Amino acid sequence: MSYVCQTCNKRFAYKSYLDRHSVTHTQEKNHTCVYCEKKFLRKEHLYVYYRIHTEERPYACEVCGKSFSYKSSLKCHYRLHTKERPYSCDICSATFCDRGNFNSHCKKHKEFQKCPDTYMCVFCDKKLSCRRSLSQHYLIHTEERPHVCDVCGQAFSQRSHMMEHYKVHTKEKPHSCEYCGKAFSRKESLKRHNGKLAK
Repeated sequence: MSYVCQTCNKRFAYKSYLDRHSVTHTQEKNHTCVYCEKKFLRKEHLYVYYRIHTEERPYACEVCGKSFSYKSSLKCHYRLHTKERPYSCDICSATFCDRGNFNSHCKKHKEFQKCPDTYMCVFCDKKLSCRRSLSQHYLIHTEERPHVCDVCGQAFSQRSHMMEHYKVHTKEKPHSCEYCGKAFSRKESLKRHNGKLAK
């Protein structure tokens, strides 16, 4: 059940929240900032706002000591230490530690997905033909490396890259130079070798 404001149709989960919101339509903003004359409905909002002018930072991070003007800013910063990223995109699975960046990211999806036949990367504007390809591509930007070599522990964003790397351990060398016959485990090594021969 939700409670709806009769003036602006905004919805609230609790009646107490609706009551607190409703006064914003009827009460005057009697609390004025002495620095810039911005007006506020509630005195506590004015006091918090003063920190913009006074640069007061009462909230300090217990891990690194960095201080913040707002409790919400400290909470968001603290997630950098805990690696907590509670906001996750349904389209590309990118994760974010704060709601602002998450909302901006989601807005980009809405702007770029105008063509139903293509999926566009919100980071680099690359177009891909299917959602699976887009999800795979996003790993480049998020630096997620879910495929781990069970021999040495090196991680890769794509399975094909891990399998290519695995040949180093198996001593398999399927890529041969057509000029001298030298064999390589990785295609990149062969390309590098051919580049040296061309010089």
